Amino acid sequence: MSGWNCCDKGTIKKWILTLTPLLFFGVSENRAWLLVNLVVVILLIWSGVEWKKMLFYMFLLNLPFESGLRGWQFQVVAGYSFFFGLTVKYIWWLLILITYFKPIFLKRKTSKTDYLAVIFLAWILLGAWVRGTFLTVEWLGLIKVIYIVGVYFMGSFFWRDSRVRLDFKYILIGWLLFFGLNGVGQWLKGGTLGLFLEETNFAAPFGFWTNESHFLTRISGTMGHPTFFSSWLSMILVLGIGVFWQTLGKKRWLLLGIFLSTLVLVATYGRSGWVAMAVAVVGMRWIWGGKINKNNLRNNKYLWWVFLLVILCGGGYFVARLASFNQFFEFGGSGVGRIELLVEWWNMMKNNWWWGVGLNRFTEIMYQQKITEAYKYFLYPVHNTWLMVAAETGVVGVLTLVLWVVASIKRIPKKIGAGMWWMVVIVFVINSQFHALFYQDPTIDLLMLSLGYLRARHL
Repeated sequence: MSGWNCCDKGTIKKWILTLTPLLFFGVSENRAWLLVNLVVVILLIWSGVEWKKMLFYMFLLNLPFESGLRGWQFQVVAGYSFFFGLTVKYIWWLLILITYFKPIFLKRKTSKTDYLAVIFLAWILLGAWVRGTFLTVEWLGLIKVIYIVGVYFMGSFFWRDSRVRLDFKYILIGWLLFFGLNGVGQWLKGGTLGLFLEETNFAAPFGFWTNESHFLTRISGTMGHPTFFSSWLSMILVLGIGVFWQTLGKKRWLLLGIFLSTLVLVATYGRSGWVAMAVAVVGMRWIWGGKINKNNLRNNKYLWWVFLLVILCGGGYFVARLASFNQFFEFGGSGVGRIELLVEWWNMMKNNWWWGVGLNRFTEIMYQQKITEAYKYFLYPVHNTWLMVAAETGVVGVLTLVLWVVASIKRIPKKIGAGMWWMVVIVFVINSQFHALFYQDPTIDLLMLSLGYLRARHL
């Protein structure tokens, strides 16, 4: 990136945004988490960042974490608990919406995507009132839905500022470095690093259990499961590669972050994340190849060297994971389990077509249906985001969400600057066919920021 060789406050700000994610290493208690936030706020204000931008930057810097301030574990059924994490990012989110409510929601020209976002939220709120059950998990689901809709409107407000869009690139580099180093550290240690959430119920002496192979060390980063981490990594890597092709200047830190995070993506054993990232990289190169700066294309060889190095370091992971496909549809394999989940989803939809069963209630309702004992371990939410939303919010809810996403990406951007955000939505859609990502921080957060970006850029 250009401008790193100066000592003015602009350069200091870039370093602060890049290095702040690394400050979360070793954080093991809430007070330390809050202290890091306080220190970063002071540094950003000192470097000349105005209050409005500072609030958004702090939200972005805390975005990847779903645990860290307060967390609750609610048992839904025997063997399955529902986690809700109240993190620092919720505080920054609330401060932003309270402080800038009028410009974010009222003093703006509305668009089709804005209307769809409001309809989606209104339908879910109406459904909760009609059902009238008001269980704890439903209330937490409502909080999450209100939160993500707010993220969309917030993003569509802040992304209009070219300075914010430029500064985000440094936060992105920090994310790539943090998750790369954190993931490699987890890989080597075989455990967590700092105050991060991992799904330890499936931990074993040799790593995380995967049903269609054997004990494997699967990296889960700051998320509840390796597959969720894989989805998140594939999304931020697409942005990182897009920035690499878009930006002039020094890129050593960016390339290092791409290398480390790609290596960790391999170590998640997340096959959907592998496929989504591969599709996105090829798609970006094909769609916007003529728009990418020629100097950046000439430097493309460094990016391919990074990918080659990843293959050399983690190629065994590909072979081991791909070898498990022959067990995918055997009895007890996840392929057969997914089919049973689809059958149970349809049984649920037939009885709850209009309003759905309620937010976060998919697993609870499924347990009330006839489930094959061999697949109870696998039954948690159906492994498809859209089917899960349909079951929990009804057909109107899921169709509104689909239309919201489709309306945001119906036109392909002309430049890769917006195109990489367009491709992040595609990556989410690919991953969402195999995982229930609707409640998963920070994957759904980044989707909403992407939709907000596309809205702000007036595609």
